[in-house]
Amino acid sequence: MSSALVPRRPARGLSLVEVVISIAIVGGLLAASLSGVGALARARAISDERDTAALLAQELLAEVSARLYEDPDSAARVFGPETGETAGADRTLFDDVDDYEGLVESSVVRRGGGDPAHPGWSRRVEVRWAPTYSPDLDSGAETGLKRVTVTVLHGAKPVLSVSCLRAAARDSGVK
Repeated sequence: MSSALVPRRPARGLSLVEVVISIAIVGGLLAASLSGVGALARARAISDERDTAALLAQELLAEVSARLYEDPDSAARVFGPETGETAGADRTLFDDVDDYEGLVESSVVRRGGGDPAHPGWSRRVEVRWAPTYSPDLDSGAETGLKRVTVTVLHGAKPVLSVSCLRAAARDSGVK
């Protein structure tokens, strides 16, 4: 039989060009999927950070807003901590809202003190008189309304600030 009469079978297997193209496609898909997983991990870390900051801010804000509007033991109206009330780790002597003015926690602790609950996190508190017609502004004098702002930081980076208002008329706070 002559070779011209025998039908030729197609070659089986992949050519080098087909292998290179396949590797390029698989590599591209792998890179895209890893990029997506990385973005998802970063988004989750940011979400976890904001959740922790919200928890820490709400915890301190609840503590502050539970205090009386003004000091019940002082006839003189002093804005800020009174004598004997220091802005240290133990805040058990704080009996009114503005005692928290200027509080800076370099590490987050509970009201009675103790070990830091969240290493690497810190909080600061700002208390201002606020006009009733526009509570987001500051007032230089007593208005019957105080705005409390808690800022939570992770490392040196501010993550979240939360505010609430405390009115003089609602003095059913906890001592």
